[in-house]
Amino acid sequence: MKKKVLIFSLVFLVFFIVIISNFKLLLFDKDFYFEQYQANDVYKKMQTNHYELSQATFLTVSYLTFAKEGMLELNINGIPILTYNEQLHMNDVRLLMQRLLALLKIAYVSFIALILANINWFNKHGLKKVFTYSGISLIAFCILFVFSMKLNFSATFETFHMLFFSGNYNFPATSKLLQLFPGGFFFAAGKRILLNSFMIGIGFLGFGYLVPKKI
Repeated sequence: MKKKVLIFSLVFLVFFIVIISNFKLLLFDKDFYFEQYQANDVYKKMQTNHYELSQATFLTVSYLTFAKEGMLELNINGIPILTYNEQLHMNDVRLLMQRLLALLKIAYVSFIALILANINWFNKHGLKKVFTYSGISLIAFCILFVFSMKLNFSATFETFHMLFFSGNYNFPATSKLLQLFPGGFFFAAGKRILLNSFMIGIGFLGFGYLVPKKI
């Protein structure tokens, strides 16, 4: 029973680390932002240029990852673009992201600690199981999530917001925040994270298959 709990704990930690690490990598990938600004016609909708969007992107990412308090203030062409409700929502996003990034650090430490505390068992029996089950869990999650996104992305997006945010996330179509980060931006981000996680899951599953039952 103890070993089953250990395997479950390790697999859960691997799953969490892979998903959130891929999210973190995308969060700091400036090329992705500008690919999506181009794909979603943000330059035209916001009537702005690359420099202004660079500033807005830098301020947004810095606020979400490093700010300890306060509201996000964004200016495009010298004009503030966020309403009070949008600022409240971004503060909710900041709190969620910083908690996830803090949990990611804890997950790394916990994973290493569990491995070191059970190194003999892990080398002899656990390596194959952890990689195999981690691969299966990642692949299954990605397939299910992609299916839900394809089936109804709006409903999936709405459910996510209902679970993690207060009621200040419904904005009109004229919202500058929505024009800057439209649904297409989050759809592409979700696909990128899931694709990367899926490929890692395939790698884990293949590695688990190659590892002998006992080393």
